[in-house]
Amino acid sequence: MVCRPRPREDPPVTAPEHAATVFGRLRADGTEQILFSHDARTGLRSVIVVHDTRSGRPWAAYGCTAAPTSTRLDDVARRARAMTLKASAAGLDLGGGWSVVIGDPARDKNKELLRAHGRFIATLGGRFVPVNDIGMTQADLKVIGREAAPVCDSGDPSSMTALGVLEGIRACLRADGADGALAGVRVCVQGVGNVGTALAGLLAAESAESAKLVVADTDAARAADGAKLLGARVVDPDAVVRTDCDVLAPGAMGAVVNDATLPELRCRIIAGGANTVLAAPGHAAASADRGILYAPTSA
Repeated sequence: MVCRPRPREDPPVTAPEHAATVFGRLRADGTEQILFSHDARTGLRSVIVVHDTRSGRPWAAYGCTAAPTSTRLDDVARRARAMTLKASAAGLDLGGGWSVVIGDPARDKNKELLRAHGRFIATLGGRFVPVNDIGMTQADLKVIGREAAPVCDSGDPSSMTALGVLEGIRACLRADGADGALAGVRVCVQGVGNVGTALAGLLAAESAESAKLVVADTDAARAADGAKLLGARVVDPDAVVRTDCDVLAPGAMGAVVNDATLPELRCRIIAGGANTVLAAPGHAAASADRGILYAPTSA
């Protein structure tokens, strides 16, 4: 008698719940690829999102933040899509993407961690071109560039971004019936990083009444330093959306305007340098219904 092993009846292979959620995100946003990376030696944890490469390889901002990974995925996916839209609006043969390193940039960021991140970017074979954003600098890009190419590590675009926001604010003021002059206009700048600081400086220089300028930042020391330099007033970052002002200029994390904050807004114009100011596209129309003019940062 020949004994044959009984065929094993394996259970059907199904995607775990978290994987199904990720694939749902890919479908919903038209995202091509999400890369989660971990390096045991440096402690690196990062997320890279490639949204669309049909028009070319994606230009992709990257940052460093202490927010949890689950929160970051939603934000990174929104920002990656926004980069695609910006490239399309500008007529560039580029796609869009975004990347984030999970951690406190003041405590966790170092050269070895950045080089580890660069090695993961390199696995994409040049399909991902990083530029700096929140928590990262041009010097950081040069470190990443030792492992991955190409990277946008020459010249800081912050001043040009701030100038674009300033002109956007003028356009909004004209659309709202004013002449575009900034004297006496109450502006609340959320986030005094590279772009926010440059914007606040332009606003202070344009207006004889710098006391009308309000700044907020999660880094209290940075907010205080910026306010002292510009003669501005500091508000708590959690109170930004409730600050009585003419212009709210978001310049930090995305989704500032959402279902919870929309009823609290006390501005007549939203115009800032942050990517994905709206949590959902419908919040633009909802803002308009409340008499608030929204200037998009992308198409």
